[in-house]
Amino acid sequence: MAANERHALGVRVAAFGRALARLEEALAREQDDLSRDGCIQRFEFTFDTAWKALQSRARIEGIDCASPRQCLRAAFCLGLIDADPRWMQMAEDRNRTSQTYDEGTAREVFPALPGYLEVLKPLLQSLLSDLPT
Repeated sequence: MAANERHALGVRVAAFGRALARLEEALAREQDDLSRDGCIQRFEFTFDTAWKALQSRARIEGIDCASPRQCLRAAFCLGLIDADPRWMQMAEDRNRTSQTYDEGTAREVFPALPGYLEVLKPLLQSLLSDLPT
């Protein structure tokens, strides 16, 4: 692994870790409309940092992925994630929530966030254990 690739992966995994911690923190709070909206924003940021970390990891293996879905497929091929359907649903929900704000969409997506956290946490651990020391 080239030094610049290691560095890029480390930076992206660290950003993903920080975003995931913030999402978990937000989900632990008492929920109202404002905190729900904050959780969704943190989810969007967490998903974005996750797929970009996957993109860096895939590059190290010589796999080029330019979109979240491509990077999720690459991560599956590399054994970083399993075939859990929440991965593709997460990508869909991120697209739904980031394009425009809609109260109905927010109410639909919010209940899925704890389940997304359940699959994102092992991904972070996998990426961290994969980093060279």
